[in-house]
Amino acid sequence: MDANDGRSEATDVRLNRTRLTELLADKGVSGTTASADFLGVHRSVFDRWMGQKILPSLPVALRIARRLGVKVEDLVEERKPDSRRVA
Repeated sequence: MDANDGRSEATDVRLNRTRLTELLADKGVSGTTASADFLGVHRSVFDRWMGQKILPSLPVALRIARRLGVKVEDLVEERKPDSRRVA
């Protein structure tokens, strides 16, 4: 970790929207409102997840993973940090 910017050099993590959509579809759930209701969150929170603006907290991610019958790792994807970002 660079002491100047507080960021780790590890890979960034973001919600795997495609996988989440597939998992919801497997449960017969589609659409923003139905998905949010199924996952037990407000629609605006679900929208922010899908827009990559925020990630679910760890307790929420665990609850979602259990509800969908998967591991938390199945809900996220790794991506390399953008080397063009300015520290």
